[in-house]
Amino acid sequence: MRLLFLDLETTGLDFEKDHITEIGYVIKDTAVEKPLLTVGEMLKVPCEVPQFITDLTGITKEMLDEFGNDPQHSLNYFLSVIDRYKADYIVAHNGNGFDRPMLEDHLKRFDLPIPEIGWLDTRVDIVYPEHYKARSLIYLCAEHGFLNPFPHAALFDAMATAKLFSNYNADDVVAYMKMPNIIVRAVVTYEEKDLAKAEGFGWQQAGDKTYSKWWVKMIKESELEALQSKCEFKVVVIG
Repeated sequence: MRLLFLDLETTGLDFEKDHITEIGYVIKDTAVEKPLLTVGEMLKVPCEVPQFITDLTGITKEMLDEFGNDPQHSLNYFLSVIDRYKADYIVAHNGNGFDRPMLEDHLKRFDLPIPEIGWLDTRVDIVYPEHYKARSLIYLCAEHGFLNPFPHAALFDAMATAKLFSNYNADDVVAYMKMPNIIVRAVVTYEEKDLAKAEGFGWQQAGDKTYSKWWVKMIKESELEALQSKCEFKVVVIG
């Protein structure tokens, strides 16, 4: 199976207003251990880079002005890579919640086609061992015995996602991905927030203002009954 592992860094979480500052992707075949292609590019943006983004990623406006490429050219090349190397799926960590909607909005901005390709999300489409509670990429890498030396650098995050994915059977991940996803809310008070946090609920669904003031998470529809039975608080479906 031929997979394209993708990560984006941006000026913020708003899909309609923010801009991609860095794109990194890796082409890897599940039958071959070595990555077949790696691409990492900074992109020019028409705005300042907020300080909190610089603190997180190390990217500044000055860096993008000097080293950034034209975003339309880079995105067009990205689309050509999907076709040229016949990728079966794009794989991203929290791709459902962030990378996919951010990428597709940018493609629309430049009147570029949305690729007709499936997506796998290593945050929700892999059945992790029960004792792996955290779902952030940096913690999952550590749980699987390796560290990403440059977190929040797009190419390195894409390579870390590929390394994480390699611990699991690709056909099993695809089969699990095809099960319906749902978004559930933990009905908890402020004092009970740690209970929700311990079960993997997050205070904000990245980039989606709809759930910004609830403890929510995405699960498979088939997991709902077991989660409701397990939790010490009420769990309701909201999307």
